Order: sequence, then C-alpha cells, then structure tokens
Amino acid sequence: MSQVPAAPSFTHRIDLSSERSKIDKVSLYCGRAEITRSYKIDVKTGQNQVKISKLPSLLDNDSLRVEGRGLATIIGVAERALRAAALRRDSLLGKTATIDLFVDAEGQVELVLIYAVVQATWSAVYDLRANISSDSNTINLVYKAAITQSTGESWDDVCLTLETISPTFGVSLPRLDPWRVGVYKPVPRFATRKVGMASRGPLMASSGYELYSEDLALDKELSPEIVHREAIVTNQGHLSTSFQVPGFISVPTDGEVHTVTVVELKLDAAGAWIGIPKAQPKIQIKAKIKNASDSPLLRGIASVYVDGSFVSKTTVPEVSPQESFDCSLGFDPSIRLTYHPLSKKASESGFYNKSSSITYSQHITVHNTKNIIIKDLTIIDQVPISEDAQVTIKLVNPSLPPPPAASSSAISSVKSVTKSEKLPPPIKVADNVMAQ
Repeated sequence: MSQVPAAPSFTHRIDLSSERSKIDKVSLYCGRAEITRSYKIDVKTGQNQVKISKLPSLLDNDSLRVEGRGLATIIGVAERALRAAALRRDSLLGKTATIDLFVDAEGQVELVLIYAVVQATWSAVYDLRANISSDSNTINLVYKAAITQSTGESWDDVCLTLETISPTFGVSLPRLDPWRVGVYKPVPRFATRKVGMASRGPLMASSGYELYSEDLALDKELSPEIVHREAIVTNQGHLSTSFQVPGFISVPTDGEVHTVTVVELKLDAAGAWIGIPKAQPKIQIKAKIKNASDSPLLRGIASVYVDGSFVSKTTVPEVSPQESFDCSLGFDPSIRLTYHPLSKKASESGFYNKSSSITYSQHITVHNTKNIIIKDLTIIDQVPISEDAQVTIKLVNPSLPPPPAASSSAISSVKSVTKSEKLPPPIKVADNVMAQ
C-alpha cells in the first residue's frame, strides 16, 4: 500500500492560460460540447501548483476532470470564476482551474483537461440529389451537420465527433400519482332563505348522483356515466451513434451556422409520379428511399436537387438503418398534365313519372416528354357521392364498382381500407392504362 507523500516545504507555481494550449478534440452533443485540451509543462521535484486561466465562463464545474501523463501524482483540482473583464471575449473566458501535483523527479509532464460547455449544438441537414432523366434507381444523400457555437473559445483544426444522443443527469423512474374513479354521492342541496322571512314549507333536497375523478373537473349538468381520463404517451425514439467528421474542422465562436459534410450515401429509391389534375395541373415526384447504410438518419431539413437543379425543400424523418421513408422530390415539368373542361349531357325519360339523367364526361391528357418510359404514374380524380336516396350515381366508363356509401359527415373524408376490406380489382382501360 502506497503512502501519501509528505507535504514539501515549498510549492513550485506554474501559471498558464488556455491560449498556451490547443484543443485536441471536441465531442459535440445537442446543446453542449465536451472539450479536450492538453498542456506540456516542466515540473520540479516536490509540490507543484498549476493555474490555468482564461477557461470558458460557460464551463460546467461538475464536468471538469484532469488526466496526467508522466511521473506525477494529481493531488487536487479546484476551479474558480474570475471577475468578468470589460471586453466581451474576456468575459467569456473568465474561469481558472488549479491543479496540485506531486512529482518524484524533475521533468516534463502532460496534463489533459476535459470539460463540458454549453451554447454549442448541431443538427442534421441533407442534400438529396436525384437524376430522373435516366433509369437510375438510386439517390445520392449528402449527410451534413449544421454547427453553431458561442462558447468563447474558437475550435481551430480540431478532431470533431458528432454525438446523436445527449447526456442526461439525475435520471430516475417517473412517479405515478393515484388515479381514482368512482361514483360521487351528492350532499343535499337545501333551498336558501332570506334572514327574517318566515318559512312556508319544508326545505327540498335534490337527488341524483354525480361522478367524480381526482384532478378532473366535471360539468354538473353531465348525465351520469363512467369517466375515463385518457393517458397521452409521447414516444421519443433516440438514435444513438457517433459520427467522426473526416479531417480537422475549424468552428469560430461567432454563433453563426457552419456546415460540414459528414458522409455521402448512395441509397436505393423507388420513384413514383402522382397527379391530381382537378386541383393542380402538375405531376409530383415521390420517392421511397431505403437507408441501406449503417448510419441512422436524424430528423432534418433536406434540399432537393433534381437533374442538378434545386427544386424544393423537404423534411427527412428519423430513419434507422435498413428502414425506408417517403420523400417528395417536387414537380416534374417534363410530364404535362391537362384537365379538359367537363362536358355535360342531359336527358329525360318517363311519361307520368319523369326522371332526368345527366351524363358527365371528363377528359384528362398526360404527355410524357422524357426519353424514358414512366412505369409508376398515378392520376387521381374524384367520383361524386350522393347524399339523397332519389339521386343515384353510376360510373359508366370505366365500369368500376360504385363508391362506398358515406354519411354527410364523412363525405369530405377519405375512406380508409382496413385489413378485412379489399380494393376492387383494377380494370384495363387501354394499353398500359389501368383504372381502380
């Protein structure tokens, strides 16, 4: 068992500043960063006290730790704040760390300071590059990081690691308060009297029941029923991984956004063209992209480039490896869509009980000016739904089955297809044209 060294008669003091060292590594989280600095100092035999000034004022005191490399023993580490100076940069570098060392032999040692600072963050941004003028089924996704920091010290030529999970402190299981539901037995409600007036009959008490639930306010006019308080659960998925940014990165402490490229991925994509000409005479491009890489995609804004031209911005959701996501690639001007005017033809039948019939005809033209065949093109139009039993709707051409009956409150909503329901089979209208 080693003995604690005896206190020397004198202490060798060494004064340093953060400007005398270089940041070796930065691990950047969402909202904070972990900084690694190293110092090489000459020490003497016995007690040595090293003071390192001009550390960030935003330094988290509890996060400061020191590692030593060499024949020295770290006895203690202390941190104190200096009075803020009149210049803004000096006010952001107002902390000092004091490290006490005991050295057996004179020489050189290396001290490594590791500490956390706030006001530093990063978020994911993307470039989606698609080539729709060819038969390629791939999309180039450029994974970028938008970095912002105003910690007071610039990161010059540092080794940068991006962390997708934020460190947490004091994590414990949540506590559930008691949740009680029952039938409330009311207190009789007596009629009030004015002071000094004579009574002309017995006081009447109300009867009935009211429901109660703790922490739940009920309207007294509600009829008795079982009260159910719905619990809202928010599911937040955390994708934990680290990205090592290639090379060395410089990020000044200016609070501005600085973008660096993390990785460039070539992903498989299945394209689809969809148009609703009655609402908009344009064809939208949809892509189902599979993240076949080992890197998770964080939620972020993506700039979409089609055939080398910027077309739109979209949002990339959180996507784990081997998962797929849908992405809009904007409009395709090379496919022209025309929604012709609606033609109408009316006729009457019957002698005593006359009935009228109106035939509507809608013509839609799609013109493909590409040099490739579009294999997945969908044109959506609507069929009217009757709200009156005396009015019937029949789809003449193509002869699809009638739409499902719907109430007036559900006319404007799209009927979802459950597992027990099946869509009717498609009907061939012309070569390579199917209706459903």
